[in-house]
Amino acid sequence: MIYLGFLFYLQKKGKSFNVRVVAGLFGGIIFGAVLKTAADAAAVSESLRWISLVGTAYTKLLKMMVIPLIFVSIVCAIINQKSGKNLGKITGLVLVILLSTAAVAATVGGLTAQAFGVSSEGLEIGEAESAKTSQLEERAQEGISFEQTIIDIIPSNPVYALTGQGENATLSVVLFAAFLGIGVIGVRTYAPEEAEFFTKIMNSLNTLVVEVVMMIIMLTPFGIFSLMTKTIAGSDYTSILRLVTFVLASYTAIIIMFLIHALILAATGLSPLVYFKKAWTTLIFAFTSRTSAGTLPLTIRTLTERWAWTTECPTLQVP
Repeated sequence: MIYLGFLFYLQKKGKSFNVRVVAGLFGGIIFGAVLKTAADAAAVSESLRWISLVGTAYTKLLKMMVIPLIFVSIVCAIINQKSGKNLGKITGLVLVILLSTAAVAATVGGLTAQAFGVSSEGLEIGEAESAKTSQLEERAQEGISFEQTIIDIIPSNPVYALTGQGENATLSVVLFAAFLGIGVIGVRTYAPEEAEFFTKIMNSLNTLVVEVVMMIIMLTPFGIFSLMTKTIAGSDYTSILRLVTFVLASYTAIIIMFLIHALILAATGLSPLVYFKKAWTTLIFAFTSRTSAGTLPLTIRTLTERWAWTTECPTLQVP
């Protein structure tokens, strides 16, 4: 509680978000190690019961906003286009870049894991992950075809998909939002006033959702501190050693990807140093929170405020 108060004090003093996140990260590691070493098992269990409350609440708050954020971001990304003529071209280019960099990242991750000897052996997973794994295994045994997988993405009930339920809820929401946005562009051709009315509503909703997400993002130092304390204090030394190996492998892979991104930036005529300096806060949050959807508001804000991109470009490409 004292350290959480210290993090709050840093926030009141106007310390940068990066400093507070790093303070929460290393503070959690140190406090977890002290708790594990100095306290008995009963005291550790009782302490973690309350400390983990903060981390669990933080992660659930992030999950709470993922579907609303994806929905409004994609709808607004499409309806804020002045013209739908370049929509297909831009979308195709974004997909090519996304899939290419994802393939490179997967290759780097796989090679790094092999080099460090990292595997899933002894990995503990939660109930949700266990249920999802069993579900995927059942689908694999049933031999679900690629065609059926595509069909399953189409939501029979969009409202149900918006609740986050179902195997392909996120993709279903993306598809529904895309159709809704394209529909608004079509309505503009014969009923511009109605389309403009809906656009104003969605943009207002987008502003509200982003504001709520930013409120949750400000809790990141507290959430990181809680999660790291629970991880260190609640694990045995073998698990901690395995975690350290995993962290080293992760950092190595991340550094390699940073270098690859720097080469891509340099090839396009953009200074890597300038890019990383302006995007550092967003990168820190994405790394510590491990949620690309939750990072959307920071990403768009960085592009529009620090890079002076026009509003419609990042809102279309980032989601």
